[in-house]
Formats: sequence, C-alpha cells, structure tokens
Amino acid sequence: MVQITIPHLIIGKQIISNYSQPIRAHREEVFLAYAYAHLPNLVKQVLRETALSTPGILEQPGIKVGTYKYEDSGISYRVTFFVDGYQDRPAVRD
Repeated sequence: MVQITIPHLIIGKQIISNYSQPIRAHREEVFLAYAYAHLPNLVKQVLRETALSTPGILEQPGIKVGTYKYEDSGISYRVTFFVDGYQDRPAVRD
C-alpha cells in the first residue's frame, strides 16, 4: 500500500485520476482503416490474432474487434483490449 499526503488546499483545486484502483487492468482502443478490397471478416480475424499475439495485451476480459465506420477510402475498425496497467499503454499501442 502507498500512502500519499496532499494538503486540502491543493487537492481541492485539482482533478485526480487513479489508474490502478480498484483494478489494474486498463481498457484501450485503437482505430485502423483498411480498403474496401479487404474482406471485413478476414480483417477482423487478423486484427484479433495480432492483438492476442501482442505482448502486454491481456486475454481476459477479452479483445473486441468491430466495424467502426464506413469512409470514402475504406472501412475503419475499432480494436478494444485491456493492458495490465495504465503504465503499459505506450508500449502496447506502439
């Protein structure tokens, strides 16, 4: 357990975000676009398999891949996944 003491005058003027409680797992989303020539089901399968093989992405509570929007140049997909902690975000997103 870590204990931090912050004066009321300071804490009352700030927004506090706790990224490790009550659970460490942190949800992330990435958006990727592919041309219409690529079969949507194949794109979703490849995105899911890629996420599962990426170090730092948790298998549970699961990975979701879905169509996000249709654009002039192709289809955008949203990949939703969880990392073990907020601090792992940059490495996993890269």
